[in-house]
This record gives sequence, C-alpha cells and structure tokens, in this order.
Amino acid sequence: MGIKMPLSDNRLDTNKLKSKASVDDLKEYYETIERRLDYKIGMGTRINKQKGPLFFLEVVISFCEGDGELDIENLRGKLRMLEEFEKMGYSLRCDKDNFIICEKDVLEVDIHEEYNKSKNILNRS
Repeated sequence: MGIKMPLSDNRLDTNKLKSKASVDDLKEYYETIERRLDYKIGMGTRINKQKGPLFFLEVVISFCEGDGELDIENLRGKLRMLEEFEKMGYSLRCDKDNFIICEKDVLEVDIHEEYNKSKNILNRS
C-alpha cells in the first residue's frame, strides 16, 4: 500500500513511484518534487527483489549560482546546511556542475516527515 501525503498536488505519492519503477528496466524511478534557483528536492524508489521497494530522498544544492561575485556568507550558510544534512544521515557527494547531492534512504512511512525536515533546513539558509 502506498502513502499519499497531504500535499495538494500529491507530490509525495509512493504508489506512483512504485508503479513507475516496476515497469522500468532498472526497477528505479526518480521524480523532482520541488525546484528552486539554489536547490531541488526529489524522491525515488528502487525495487529490490528481496526487500521490495526502497525509497530515498535527494536534496541537490547549488554551491555557486551564476557567474557573479562570490558571496562568502552564502557559502557559509550552505556549509551549515550540508553539516545538518550529514548529521541527519544523508550521504554527501559532489556533482560536476557545482552541485552537492545529499541523499538518504527513507522508510515509506517517513517520507513526509523527512521532506518537511529537509525543507526546514533549506528555508533557514
């Protein structure tokens, strides 16, 4: 049974993720939930034959925006965010285009709570 979270556009619909992953050759599906200038949040699922669907939440943070002058205070804020995500159990890795990818495996029943925690971190910066 999937869990639909109380968002008006059903962005956190685990049934949809499982359905899309089940027909994918790699048994994986990812969907962007929210996109802003300096970050995006997405969630996905990987179908494991032994364990069933495994869910994950991903936060992608742009480390430098644009070609303008470097804003050290902005970078400090992003570093604080990354430290918080790391403390919450997210893996952190660099992408080639000035993005930091924070990813965490999440139980289906915890997706909404984890999404809200992530949004709180992003909104504080």
